[in-house]
Amino acid sequence: MANREADELGRTDQTPACTRDEHGECPHMLGVGGGFNPDRLRFEWGVGLCACDCHASCPVTSDTRRSVGPQAWRDSCTCPGAEAERAQARERAQARREAFDAAQAGAPGKSRREVSDLYLAELRARGQRVPPPEVLDANVTALAGERPSAIRVMSQLVAGAVKGRRR
Repeated sequence: MANREADELGRTDQTPACTRDEHGECPHMLGVGGGFNPDRLRFEWGVGLCACDCHASCPVTSDTRRSVGPQAWRDSCTCPGAEAERAQARERAQARREAFDAAQAGAPGKSRREVSDLYLAELRARGQRVPPPEVLDANVTALAGERPSAIRVMSQLVAGAVKGRRR
């Protein structure tokens, strides 16, 4: 979508870098997210793409799709800021793994609430954001040594998607 069209629709389909005309810093990734796609009747997870014209030569750019799978973006995006974003994503993932491992080591004998507090403290100590409630709940369940109920996790995700769709 051309920048003019995005402006006319009143949408912000550009990364902050492209908005500031710093195209060499743009990772082409507008954000990562997911939810229930009512058109395809399934959950989808993907990388939202910046709609700036500077990405026209990138292999993940498409006239028909506004997002791509995370793996497709990681493997194929050739935009100037993409490598820096990939490096930061690896660092964040490593920090989250370390927080989980540290909380797991301290979890035995603790209540679910104590495990949750421990995990949150480990995330914060590493400068990580607190995950959405359903993700936090699934991680705490695993840390507490319980088998997470796939049905429960999926039902929470569906409920969240439906709530978001109503807004």
